Amino acid sequence: MPTVTDDTDIKSKLKTEALHVSDFKVTTHENRLTKVEVTLADKKIKSVEVYLSGYGWERVKVNNAKVSYNTAKDLKMDRSRVIIKAGPKIASKLIMKRK
Repeated sequence: MPTVTDDTDIKSKLKTEALHVSDFKVTTHENRLTKVEVTLADKKIKSVEVYLSGYGWERVKVNNAKVSYNTAKDLKMDRSRVIIKAGPKIASKLIMKRK
């Protein structure tokens, strides 16, 4: 009988690497994410994906190794994660909701 992992290449799924960034700023106001600013070490990256817990992924263009993502999304959870992804490489930051 086949198992759940028979058709899945687990090794490729586990090859996540660190995305090297020199600056990762997340701005919030009254439990609302307003801005994400990231400076990437790799100047060849042209676009990244930005993830916010509860909202999913959005593709964002990179300008001179800088990511500037403006939004106005309420934090849905007490602890929300912001992830920047370029291929298999990721950088993340945890945001705590104020009570």
